[in-house]
Amino acid sequence: MCGRFTRTSSREVIATEFGIAHFTNVDLQPRYNIAPSQIVEALICDGGEKRLGPMRWGFTSTSTTAPTPINARAETVATSPLFRDAFRRHRCLVIADGFYEWRKDGQRKTPYFITSARVARSASRAFGHVTGATGGNGSERVPS
Repeated sequence: MCGRFTRTSSREVIATEFGIAHFTNVDLQPRYNIAPSQIVEALICDGGEKRLGPMRWGFTSTSTTAPTPINARAETVATSPLFRDAFRRHRCLVIADGFYEWRKDGQRKTPYFITSARVARSASRAFGHVTGATGGNGSERVPS
């Protein structure tokens, strides 16, 4: 996942593309600059039912001195002590239509918006402890 992304798809498009019947406390107004620590819409499987609900973007660490990460490397996520339990047990999909990458030219950073012709099908796999903003019980699973 990147440092900023957008989510502009309508409720109808999200429901159709991801097979969601249950929306829990979501505001689906278009959002063009979603940043870490903000509330995002996340898709989880709760007892076999796909549910879209709010979730804070970021990872909660037990360390009080380490910075809170927003991303994990695919190569080490399954073995990293910080991420491995969440990776195995607490996954979700974060609905996104596009994301921003930045290019640094000297002191200046330029954002580039990246999207796909099939933006409605875009979702980033994420993981974390889903017991916070979602109100879940921690047993939720990402849909396959």
